[in-house]
Amino acid sequence: MADADRPVGIFSERDALMKLNTDAVVFENRPVSEFMTTDSQSVEVDAKVAFAVQRVDVGDYRHLPVVSAGGALTGVIAVRDILRYLTARMTATEGASTGF
Repeated sequence: MADADRPVGIFSERDALMKLNTDAVVFENRPVSEFMTTDSQSVEVDAKVAFAVQRVDVGDYRHLPVVSAGGALTGVIAVRDILRYLTARMTATEGASTGF
């Protein structure tokens, strides 16, 4: 969630499971802002992948808002995105070192 392009929080499947759970119908007319994680960390768009990995590990996150150098929201990166990137890099490196 963003306010004037600045991230103010993130609503993830973890928020849905932990805060709404089976009572989701009771909360269907309430704003997402009541249930989102407001103190989430973000990562700048030009940060190294290792930094994003560190953020998700330390914070126990599965998603990170991605922001510009000025702090404007540019996207969201998921642990799955990082794993796909690393897998592709390892596969490319493996192929280059074996001659395939």
